[in-house]
Amino acid sequence: MHGVKSVYRWEGKVETAGELMLVVKTRSSLARRAMERIREIHPYQVPEAVLIRIESGLDAYLEWIERETK
Repeated sequence: MHGVKSVYRWEGKVETAGELMLVVKTRSSLARRAMERIREIHPYQVPEAVLIRIESGLDAYLEWIERETK
């Protein structure tokens, strides 16, 4: 698995770090719970956890997400 190179400012200094990107696919109603869990287990003080809403997509894919996240 390939990682990403992150460049960010932390405590007044520019930092560079290798990281892995995690994409969690779930329903909107479960997103907050997923982000809370990431916060609990992630080693960073401020992990990047953002919600990207799906406005549209292939019906079969959207149905799969609904079916698999009940």
